[in-house]
Amino acid sequence: MDKLTKIKIEDIDSFKNHPFKVNSDDSLNDLVNSIKENGLLNPLTIRPLNNNKSELISGHRRKKAMEILGIKEAKAYVKELNDD
Repeated sequence: MDKLTKIKIEDIDSFKNHPFKVNSDDSLNDLVNSIKENGLLNPLTIRPLNNNKSELISGHRRKKAMEILGIKEAKAYVKELNDD
């Protein structure tokens, strides 16, 4: 079962060689406005790392939108995953 928690945005790292490109386009602007008006409706997905940080598995655009808005914490599902 996944645990839902609050985590500081600054404590979330992207995973190495992730294929996701976050473009600064109208779609990102729409997401920024949605989060500003409604809050984060879909939590991020992270996995814990050994250095008291977490690795972002899902939610790169949401994380970027929250950074633009100056949001310091986000709700996230914590999954125990290995590199495979």
